[in-house]
Amino acid sequence: MNKDTGLYHRRLRDWEPFDEITMRVVPRYKTSGLSGDEWRQHVEVQFKHKGEVVHSFGASKMESALMLMGSHLMQETCPIPQRVIEIERGMCDQP
Repeated sequence: MNKDTGLYHRRLRDWEPFDEITMRVVPRYKTSGLSGDEWRQHVEVQFKHKGEVVHSFGASKMESALMLMGSHLMQETCPIPQRVIEIERGMCDQP
């Protein structure tokens, strides 16, 4: 609630804390004298609000990332991340 005006911010009924979720394979080259050099990869998942990454996690495979995504979505919306609240103060409410 704004102390000066007595107004408060009310979210739209269909508001969501994340407006974009991306999944991408990130390759890396691993060097090892014991097991040999090889290409490895992992999947990076990013949850964004108004274009800013507010949460991310990694998984070894796309299937694992997809299965974990629901759990991360629930964990990161209860409570809503503080950074999302900070971003929405200065942005339009439209998705």
